[in-house]
Amino acid sequence: MLLCSKPPSVTMDVQRDHSIESAQNQKLIEEKIKETKERISNYEKKLMDAKYFLTLQRKEALKQHYDLRNSQLESLKQRKNRLKEMLARKRTEEGNNRKENLQEDIARVEMHAYMSLTGLQIEPLSEDGNGDKMKITFRELNAVRPKKSFSFILCISETGQYSVSRYIPDAFFIQPQIDELNKHRDLYAFLLKMRHLSFVLVLLVYLSLKHHHQ
Repeated sequence: MLLCSKPPSVTMDVQRDHSIESAQNQKLIEEKIKETKERISNYEKKLMDAKYFLTLQRKEALKQHYDLRNSQLESLKQRKNRLKEMLARKRTEEGNNRKENLQEDIARVEMHAYMSLTGLQIEPLSEDGNGDKMKITFRELNAVRPKKSFSFILCISETGQYSVSRYIPDAFFIQPQIDELNKHRDLYAFLLKMRHLSFVLVLLVYLSLKHHHQ
């Protein structure tokens, strides 16, 4: 039995159809590849944009966190400085208070010793609305006549000016001493000088009376 072969024209048609189909398939594949590449490129671009956006967000978040930390640190520094200033002021005030208390204690001891040795007596008087008054008395001015004393009323006005309203016995030297007291504001020195002058005055009075009796 003889096999029948296809005519050459049919074979050529089949080959041509196959070539056309292959070319079409190749074109479709190339288009698919191109489309896929474009999609990949778009995805990559979107991914880069997303990364860039996330990076910006992270940088902004880090910047805000950094600014917040700096603000908190600055606030803590200011608070620390305020506390240091308060502590320094407190120490200064305590030092000044201790110094003032020490000076007051020394002045109190000196005044007590002075009063004991000189017979000084200070008697506050009631206020009359024109300032403070005190009666100053010096005793033991004369060993022969120890009961003899010298006294005066020292007035302090509301403006801090000193004056004398009454003194026994009469003494011409008081006003210059008052002027000196108002000028230098040294009450301790004023009392020392008044003690010395009152001693001289009482001594002169005693000598005068003694001479008169003779």
